Parts: sequence; structure tokens; C-alpha cells
Amino acid sequence: SIIDTYPEKFVPLLDIDADTASEISVDLIKQILAEAEGKINYKGFGEVSFVDPGPWKDKKLTDQPLPEIIGYLGKNNLIFAAHIRNGQTTELDTILSKYPNTKILVHGNPNGIKELLMKHKNLYYAAELEIMLSDGTFSCSISSTDNKVSSAIKEYGPIIAAAPQQVLFATNAHSKCHFQPQFYSELIKFTNAFTKQLPEEHGTLFAYENALGLLGMIS
Repeated sequence: SIIDTYPEKFVPLLDIDADTASEISVDLIKQILAEAEGKINYKGFGEVSFVDPGPWKDKKLTDQPLPEIIGYLGKNNLIFAAHIRNGQTTELDTILSKYPNTKILVHGNPNGIKELLMKHKNLYYAAELEIMLSDGTFSCSISSTDNKVSSAIKEYGPIIAAAPQQVLFATNAHSKCHFQPQFYSELIKFTNAFTKQLPEEHGTLFAYENALGLLGMIS
């Protein structure tokens, strides 16, 4: 497989396919990690999506088994990754305070995230390139414009400035766009324009160094 061919280019997180949250537990995670030892070097657990259909759709971060899982991950130097929905900042604040040794990586609506980043050094936020460029829609017919760059800088620039070592660049794209060269051409064009408008000391941190640090790939 492509992962076997280029193992250094992939950093796996453990995701468990389940119908309900009650099927997932710390014991199950321990079992999977033990079976994967020497084969797959999992760096964390997730992503847990509170937005998409699945076992976590109507759950809170403070609902079990998540607190127990998050505590376990912190004790074992593993990341917890989640796609948060609007209105979850209070429960995210609670979890971050209760488990300060667990690194928590989230993406989703940026409302309220700046204040949490400044308060909690164990919180990381992934700013999504595709959302910035496509005005919140998942269309392969996107174009990078000066207005979109300015709009993204206006929204995300203060977040990056508030916590320059905790904001990552998420370059994910919708699956239906993966093999469309024009789509990636626009993503690259936007990326270059956006990062050039950031302060120089923040640009490389945002582009890749923060991600490498979170994943333990650089000290």
C-alpha cells in the first residue's frame, strides 16, 4: 500500500468504527494499541466528530466515555482530535481544564476559539484551508481571490497572533475534489497568498512547524 511504501509521510490516529458511543472504551483502545504495537505507531485518537452522523453526533465532550478516554490519552502522550460544533466552547473549556496534560486538537467553527487558545496551552486549532477558500461550501469549483485572502486574514489572523504555536494549517479537501488539478492549483495559490500576509515569525509555525511539534516529529 502507499502507506507501507511511504510510512514517514503518514501519521495515523486511531478511529473506531462503532454505531454507539457505549461500544467505545479505554479498554478497547488499549487492546487495539497493544495489537498494533510494532506495526502501526498511532499518535492519538480521533477524529471524534460532533457534527457528522455517527456515535458522537448528539453527545457532549463531557459525556462518558470521552472524559475517561481523554484522561487516558494524556497519560500516554496521545492526542485527542475532534470536529466540534457551534456552542461547544464551554464543555471544551471544562475538558481542557480537567485534563491539562492531554493535547486536544480541534477544528470547526472558530467562534470563541481564540480565548480558549490563550487560556489553555494544551489546545490546538486546525484552520481549514478549504473552508477559508470556499466560503464554507464543499465545491470543487473554487477560486482564490484577493477578497477571499483578505477575509481569511481578517478572521484567522487574530487567532494565529493570539496563539502562534497552537494553530495549524489544515489542507484537507473534499474527497470528490481529490483528483482535480485545478482545485489544487487554487488551494496552492491561496495558501501562498495567505501565508505571505502573516508575520514572518508566524508563517512557518502555522504552515508546518506546529503540526510537526504536536505530532512529536520535532522538539
